[in-house]
Amino acid sequence: MPRPPLRVLASGLLMAAASLATAQTGSLKGLTKMEGKPPGGADKLLALRNGTLRTSGPELSAADLKANQDLLRAVAKHHVYKVTEDKYYLQPESGDLKPRDTSATFDQVLLDVTNQILQPGPETKFSTAQQGYINELGAALNDAIRDVLKTNPPAPVRVNTGRLLALAAKSGAPALAPTVHELLTNAFPLDKGKPAKTPPELLLYAVRAAGNLFAAYDPVWHLNTDWRSQFRHGFAEKDQIALARDLLTLLDKGPGVGELAAVGEPDKAVVRPVQLDPVADKPAAPAEVAAPPEQTQVTAYYRRAVAAAVSKIRPDQVGEIGQPPLYPGLAIAKLATGDGTLKPGVTTPEVADAVVGLCCVAPTANLNLPEVLGAIAAGGRTLAQNYNTRKSDPVVGRHAQLVAWKLYAERLNAACDHLTRQAGQNPRWRDQRAAVGLLVGILRDDLVTPFRRDDGTAPASAERLAEFVRNRAALPAAERSLYTNDPAFLLTPRQAGP
Repeated sequence: MPRPPLRVLASGLLMAAASLATAQTGSLKGLTKMEGKPPGGADKLLALRNGTLRTSGPELSAADLKANQDLLRAVAKHHVYKVTEDKYYLQPESGDLKPRDTSATFDQVLLDVTNQILQPGPETKFSTAQQGYINELGAALNDAIRDVLKTNPPAPVRVNTGRLLALAAKSGAPALAPTVHELLTNAFPLDKGKPAKTPPELLLYAVRAAGNLFAAYDPVWHLNTDWRSQFRHGFAEKDQIALARDLLTLLDKGPGVGELAAVGEPDKAVVRPVQLDPVADKPAAPAEVAAPPEQTQVTAYYRRAVAAAVSKIRPDQVGEIGQPPLYPGLAIAKLATGDGTLKPGVTTPEVADAVVGLCCVAPTANLNLPEVLGAIAAGGRTLAQNYNTRKSDPVVGRHAQLVAWKLYAERLNAACDHLTRQAGQNPRWRDQRAAVGLLVGILRDDLVTPFRRDDGTAPASAERLAEFVRNRAALPAAERSLYTNDPAFLLTPRQAGP
């Protein structure tokens, strides 16, 4: 019988956690209720969101500032505190077989919050007044989310609160970053005001929230004459460093969700025999216990989320002055190339995320840009090969597979636009404009166009991308290091093949 894909296992994990929490509490009717009163001032709220009224600023009186903050706090509590309402978890026992009212699903709450937040992107141009709205509403949402999590609610409530956190993070509001950092590092006061290990279902959404914070742009980048402003993130640099370190640690060491999730049973562990050391005066190596396959797959599912989040970090390196830098650009390049040091090997979604991330990277002065283009080509080659050899998924079927590849096509096309724009605007890309134009043309012709086709039968081409990679591989090692003249950053792409 075919093994279910990772997304099915992970969904099962979340549902199992929800069922366990329900069993432990007996009923969600015992949930701590948190009520947020419906806010008034709908017209004023709309004016604040549109920037026709300022949310904050030195020109506001203390009374006006407090009134605005009170309004946004009321909005945040009204939406976030709904996460504790019974109707989103308990199906009424009416005996009627009819669809559930959409207003009784938590998706409606998420939609309502979506309508309130602003999401800064590369094409948006918000005013300073709207930047103030983003910051103040983000702070209010963050406080309300923390209020719920501090009650140590059962797993179903944690899942929906995590969904709210990840959604709010799309605004790039600076106030959310410390909360995400605490959840990623097991420092959030979940246990009666004391730090506690973050449950696996909440950890997953904290990772996604970190990625969403990095995906958001500086809301007012267009008001800055510095060309680098359009590539900056919208929250504080110290928090960027903290979240980048958190994500890179998770990518390197794994999230450790196996024991949290209790996936697999101890008696199913595979114990490999002790290997005798040929040197008599050295002790034998201890027995190695392998995790059950199901636990390994769930861990891989979390790495997929971490890889997606890391790929949204735009600077290729970050760090404090006087401290060793972090290299998210190196991590993204390793994912794109399927670097041989990564265990287990990368998956198609990870490669796609990494290729997009490299196209959007904001290079520092010593980043080897020709090698970045080579890594993009290596990732593109892998995508072409995987597209041509993919198998029908027994769970989601061929139609869903085609939808996934169509999404890859649109994301790749947008990434090509971004890379082309960078080559024209960023002085560090100036010498690579011809190479960028060549690679972008290949990506669009050989990947984007086939991925977009309705029938899914037109093969993608890996030949020109493979030639791009071979040309890079033929160069001396010093020229292929991701950072100039430093062999420690030499990539080892996987060999061409299926």
